[in-house]
Amino acid sequence: LTDPVHPITMYMDPNMPETWREPVKRGILSWNRAFEKAGFREVIRVADFPEDDPEFNPYGINTSCVWYAPSNIENAEGHFWADPRTGEIRSATMVLHQHVASKINRWRFVQTAQIDPRVRNVVMPRDVMDESLAYVAAHEMGHCLGLTHNMAGSSAIPVDSLRSAAFTRKYGTTASIMDYARFNHVAQPGDYERGVQMMPPRMGLYDEYAVKWLYTYLPDAKTPEEEQPWLDNLIRSHADDPIYRYGKQQMASRYDPSAMEEDLGDDAIRAGEYGIRNLKYIMDNLPSWIGPENDPDGAYRKSVETKLLKQYQLYLETVWSNVGGIYVYNRGESPDGARYKCVPREVQKRS
Repeated sequence: LTDPVHPITMYMDPNMPETWREPVKRGILSWNRAFEKAGFREVIRVADFPEDDPEFNPYGINTSCVWYAPSNIENAEGHFWADPRTGEIRSATMVLHQHVASKINRWRFVQTAQIDPRVRNVVMPRDVMDESLAYVAAHEMGHCLGLTHNMAGSSAIPVDSLRSAAFTRKYGTTASIMDYARFNHVAQPGDYERGVQMMPPRMGLYDEYAVKWLYTYLPDAKTPEEEQPWLDNLIRSHADDPIYRYGKQQMASRYDPSAMEEDLGDDAIRAGEYGIRNLKYIMDNLPSWIGPENDPDGAYRKSVETKLLKQYQLYLETVWSNVGGIYVYNRGESPDGARYKCVPREVQKRS
């Protein structure tokens, strides 16, 4: 491993809530594992704003920062600014909005209350919020490094593996932290006691592969054209392995059922059956988990019920996308060179 000449330093906003600082830092630094696969040691560092440096400018084009935004936006963001002449990323910005905590709260309840007794409350306990914030920060740091969403990551995982303690401890719920895989809504009551994990991975196999492609130093290559054979060979070495497939986020319409947001597993029908079973279990137990003693005005329960309905609709839409769907492949991902394949007839009929 080689020490980087110019480490990537993310400066943390002094206004970041004290309880957020450690999990956010942990999520950002998780990318160092991927850089080790590309030959570099401790590429990413997290630091406080320097107090005795008059030259420090948190808004400068060469300064990367993690900002806290006291807003009611239920989201987080990651952006980068690149030199248009070379493609080199000059700086990056991560923004964590205050109300992303509210979204995490509802996500964890609706997707994991059937299995995780810790989340059966109006306010998530500290350990649940910490692990969820670390996941959010890791995802946004991927954007800061130049990665876009990879919606095919979760479809590389066999559905039944999501109920395996050994598998989920090692691989989480998806092959890429850049997917919208969220939390393990396939796991069934009783799986938590067996050690099944709720979270996406801190770093997926696809993410390590992407960083290796983007950041490996090739000293013998003097031009981008001379780098191309090595880069192409790396892609070919993983052809036909769904773990290393990239699925572009679909915006205007959904035609590739293997690159959907919020889905889990390689079989949407089976995953949806598990998910709907969980929603019924949560609905049956909701009055005993959320009542007047912890939700006096009923506002939280109402918001959860709305989210449960949306989750149900999501399971239906994920299966429906199989009908008339096509799988889209990027160059080098399919050994026969196919750029698309139709969803098999039997899968469409099952759907």
